[in-house]
Amino acid sequence: MSVFDPAKKKVILVNTPPEKQNSPCLSDDEVLELAKCGKQIEKHYGCPQDVEWAIDLDLPFPENVFILQSRPETVWSQRKKEAIFRNKSINDLIWESVFKRC
Repeated sequence: MSVFDPAKKKVILVNTPPEKQNSPCLSDDEVLELAKCGKQIEKHYGCPQDVEWAIDLDLPFPENVFILQSRPETVWSQRKKEAIFRNKSINDLIWESVFKRC
C-alpha cells in the first residue's frame, strides 16, 4: 500500500499488514456519505459524474470526506440500461438499495 513518509516527505510503498489485507478500505458510513455526495453532484450538474474523492483519517467523520473534482462520466452512462425488475435497471435498484440504508 502507499503511505506518506513524513521523514522522507514523500509517498512510499509498504507491505500491507496481513490483518488489513482482507478488510474493507471504507466503512459503511463512508460509502453511504460518498454515495450521497455523488448523487448531489450528479443532481447539480444534471448528468452522471466521475467523482474523485479523498478521506483524511486524521479528521472525524463526516468532516474527513473530501470531493476533489468532478467531471461528466462518459462510459457507463452511455451504455444501454437493461430493465430487469418492474422496468428498473440494475443501477436504479442498486441506488435504491444504498439510500434505503440511510
